[in-house]
Amino acid sequence: MSVTNIPITVSARVLLRVVAFCERRGHAPEALCREAGVGYALLMQEQARLPWPAVERLCQRALEVTGDEHFGLHLAEDVGDAKHYDIGVLVLMASATLGDALARFASSTRYWGDGERVTFLRSADGLTIRSALPGAGAFVRHSEECSLAEVVLGARQLSGHSVSSVVVRFSHGGPQKLSEHERILACPLGFGAARSEGV
Repeated sequence: MSVTNIPITVSARVLLRVVAFCERRGHAPEALCREAGVGYALLMQEQARLPWPAVERLCQRALEVTGDEHFGLHLAEDVGDAKHYDIGVLVLMASATLGDALARFASSTRYWGDGERVTFLRSADGLTIRSALPGAGAFVRHSEECSLAEVVLGARQLSGHSVSSVVVRFSHGGPQKLSEHERILACPLGFGAARSEGV
């Protein structure tokens, strides 16, 4: 899917998490942003949003400098860090039940990014969360793994229980080692599926 015909923007707060992740691993945020052609000062602006090509460049550079084979999964583990809470997360935390929080999340995903990147479908098996991003390659793999892991980890954080999916499937092929997927997602896994989704 070409992103040139899709006016997608993403909240700078999402990218600040990526930059902070790299900084904790010894990479200067200003240099990382400069190498990706993204202004670090722009990321610091509360309401800033970045076009999708800039998001791809910054995240691809983050993959390169960290060399983290499980970048997306490890980034998702930051979801419970209070330093990264924004108004969207606080609204979810104020929900009476986990179901209410997921419903609110489903209706407000554009707060973090435009487009149908994450969708929620109700079925006889319960709730299915699908992640679909434009583009291809390692960046999309890590982004989709991050998206689905964030939902699982966020559900555990919000509910206070060890919530897990019935199954999580990814459209990309599986890595050589699945230990991190198994540790973080704690459910049956599938790779090379028609779409990336958690049930």
